[in-house]
Amino acid sequence: MALINCTECGKEISDKAESCPSCGMKINNNKGCSSAMLLVWAALFGVFLYIYFGFFSGNSTNDYDGIISDSKTYSYEWRSPGGTEYVDFGKIIVKNNIRVCGEYKVKEMQRNEFLIACTSDGDNWEYFVIYPNLDKIYRANDEMIKGIDAPR
Repeated sequence: MALINCTECGKEISDKAESCPSCGMKINNNKGCSSAMLLVWAALFGVFLYIYFGFFSGNSTNDYDGIISDSKTYSYEWRSPGGTEYVDFGKIIVKNNIRVCGEYKVKEMQRNEFLIACTSDGDNWEYFVIYPNLDKIYRANDEMIKGIDAPR
């Protein structure tokens, strides 16, 4: 038990008192968050970090690890863009100033996610991942394209 001064009359009183015995002023005994409240905040912060790093860092709870995990991407043949893909993909390629795509072939990795192989000379290919519904394209890293055969 510690002694504190009453904020109203200045008399010394116990820090455990609910009010000053001299003047009757209510004493604020809340010295911060209780341990239960700290535990709740810590749990909420932990959930936030789990969601942030799980969804926004590019890592998910599956075994993706930056490598194409869908076997059909490796087994399916490269194809020319079909339907409106040629125009849709072309617009995204031009918008992002990608100049190596004189010719390109595609493989669908997942719905609305495509691996694109681009070449300007027919021999040297560069690879990109395109999300046409998001209007985004990213250069594929070496680990991602490991095991992918160049288009023929």
